[in-house]
Amino acid sequence: MFLRNFLERNIVMVPDVSDPQNIEQKKVQAFIRLGNLVDEQIKEIEQNTGIHPTCSKGCSYCCYQAIYVSTIEAEIITYWLQQQHDRNLTRYVKRRLKTWIASFRKAGFSNTFDDSDEYKRRYFQAHIPCPFLTESKTCAIYPVRPSACRTYFSFADPRLCREDPFVDFTLNGSVWGATLLMCFITSHESVRKDPNSGKNFLDDLPTLLPLAVKKFFQ
Repeated sequence: MFLRNFLERNIVMVPDVSDPQNIEQKKVQAFIRLGNLVDEQIKEIEQNTGIHPTCSKGCSYCCYQAIYVSTIEAEIITYWLQQQHDRNLTRYVKRRLKTWIASFRKAGFSNTFDDSDEYKRRYFQAHIPCPFLTESKTCAIYPVRPSACRTYFSFADPRLCREDPFVDFTLNGSVWGATLLMCFITSHESVRKDPNSGKNFLDDLPTLLPLAVKKFFQ
């Protein structure tokens, strides 16, 4: 509720995406701005409490977890990648997606949505890296990274994150992430619905990140 109130107070600072002109670009701008608001609020909480996560650049154990995204996040990520006009990045993502799909199938997983702890642990143990994890252990889509990634922090020894996806003193920000998406989607009618099908994005079931974006790179 605290984060929701914070975002709603600051929603006026987010670019208006109701204008049909270049709506995809405006969605990306709005999503990034909302994400930055979340980052600012998290930093303020850290400063006020004196408690800081142990996560650091190059620590990528969480990038082997099952990351779920909404359809609109997948669209934003895809559009942002296309707007980079970086052929090397596009080829890299396509190659990594192909490798991920092969590893995913080989491990015996299906496309069926499963949010159980058992599934998430089995996925983590399969050790399949996120296709957006670069060779330098950084995120290729960091500015538009999923809300699930943006709001995930560990306050434990990072080495523990190497062994298990469920580590004590880890903040799984799924509630924060859901709030971010809710504020983003409900802030403008043009974002709330798919203009082609009329589908309401709020009705979406989350999808594993690679499965959600792969259709845009086929």
